[in-house]
Amino acid sequence: MNFILAAGGLAFLLFIFSYIRQGRFGTTVLALSAGYLLATMWGDKLMVYDFISLPFMSWRDGVYLVLVLLPGVLALLFSPKQSGPIPRILGAVFIATLGVALLLPLFASESPAQDVYGAMQQYRETIIAALIALGLLDMVFSRSTKAAKHHSKD
Repeated sequence: MNFILAAGGLAFLLFIFSYIRQGRFGTTVLALSAGYLLATMWGDKLMVYDFISLPFMSWRDGVYLVLVLLPGVLALLFSPKQSGPIPRILGAVFIATLGVALLLPLFASESPAQDVYGAMQQYRETIIAALIALGLLDMVFSRSTKAAKHHSKD
């Protein structure tokens, strides 16, 4: 599959989902990185069990994809919401970028997209580390939601 089409589609879906859902950026980034850690630790053990065959990807790629994305999607669904349009847009862009960077080994380098793939491959670790650091900063400096004040009528 064409790298630009597959990675662009994945980035678009992650961007739209994270923008609409408005989940906390730091929570989602840390969940995606935890999914990446799970995929590197448990992926080889789970790939042995070939439960289903997928026509568009191998079982190995499917297991890796699910292990990386599932914690991030769950964090988007159940984390506190962000307010403001600028943090939502920036968070969605960063989440989409991190998702593509984490799933880069699933994509194949082809001649039309060789430059883009090469740049992503060259700076992959830097992109991942920078976005995880931003996610940690977001978690450290984020304020918890305040409870609603109840006014009693006299």
